[in-house]
Amino acid sequence: MSFSIQKVIDSIKGIFEYFGFDSEVKQAQKPKELPMYLTSNRDFFDVNICGMNFTAIVPNNGETFSAEALSKQIEKYKQAFSQPTAFFFENTTAIQQKALIENRIPFLANPTIVFLPFLGIAMQQRRKSSSEYSIQKEKMSPQTQLLFLYMLYKVKDAYVSRTQAAQDCGLNVMAVSRSGKELASYGLIKQEEHGRSVLMTCALNGKDLIQKAMSYLISPVQKNIIVKKTDLKANFPIAGETALSSMTMLGSPKIETCANAKKEISPNIVDYTKDARWLAPETLTNVQIWKYNPTQFTKNGCVDPLSLYLSMKDSKDERIQACLDEMMEKTKW
Repeated sequence: MSFSIQKVIDSIKGIFEYFGFDSEVKQAQKPKELPMYLTSNRDFFDVNICGMNFTAIVPNNGETFSAEALSKQIEKYKQAFSQPTAFFFENTTAIQQKALIENRIPFLANPTIVFLPFLGIAMQQRRKSSSEYSIQKEKMSPQTQLLFLYMLYKVKDAYVSRTQAAQDCGLNVMAVSRSGKELASYGLIKQEEHGRSVLMTCALNGKDLIQKAMSYLISPVQKNIIVKKTDLKANFPIAGETALSSMTMLGSPKIETCANAKKEISPNIVDYTKDARWLAPETLTNVQIWKYNPTQFTKNGCVDPLSLYLSMKDSKDERIQACLDEMMEKTKW
C-alpha cells in the first residue's frame, strides 16, 4: 500500500464526516476462501455508518482496473464477507467515476465522492466556490430521515434552530446542517437565517408533507432477529404486525415484534431465527434492528406510524396493505 492503514481509516471517516455522517472504521481480516488475486496487495476494512455495515476494499494505489473486472470482483467479495462491499480509491478520474457509477459498482473516493447504491446513497461535492457545493442523493440517509420525522412530529409549523434540533435528535450540528439542506432541497422544510442562527420549519402540513417526502423515505429496518424474551433487558417499543394489530383489526402475530437501534441491543444476544420453530412462540420476540432510534417518536408503546408504514409497505399480504392504509388514514398528522 502507498499509504498507511491509519490514513485509509482517516480518509474513509473524513469522507463521511464531510457529509454529516458518523462512521466507525477498522481493519478487517482477509477472507481465506478468496483466491490470491483478490486479496494480494489489497486491504479490507469494516465500515459502520449510522448502524449499517459494509466492507471497504482498498486496491493497491498503482493497480490498474476496469469496470467489468471490478463488477465481477465485487460480487465475490460480497459473498465472502456476507454483507455489502465497496471499493475505496485514493484517486480516480472523472471517466473512471462515470464507468463505476454506470456499472453500479459501489465505491468511495477522495476527496468527497460516495456511491453506495445498497444504502441508496450517492453524494459528491461539486465545487462552485470555496463555500458552495451541492449534494445529490437517491434516498434519505437514516440521519436525514430522523431529522425529517422530528420536523414532522415535533416541530410542525413552529420554528427550531439547528442547535436545538441537534440536541433533541441526538445528532451533531454539522449533521443537522447537512440533513437540513437536503430536506430543503427536496422542498420538505424551509430554512431562515436569523442573525447567526438558522431556523427550520416544515414547508407543508401533515399528509401533504408525507406525500411529497414518500419517494425519498427508506425502510428503517436493517435486520430482524428472533430472541428469547428473557434476554431482553428493557422494554422496546412494539413494531411490525404487533404494532399494526394494536391500531387496526389485524390479528396479532404468534411472535411479538419490537424494535430498537443497534446500539441499544446487546452484541452478545443470541439469535434463534434458525431454531424458532422448535421453541414456544410465547417465549420469543422478533426484534427489528433499526437504522435510527425509534424511541424518540413512540406513542402508546408503539413505533411511530410513518416508520411503521415504511417498514411494512412492501408486504405482499393484502390484509397488511389494507390495514396500513387504514392506519395512515386514521392518524392525525
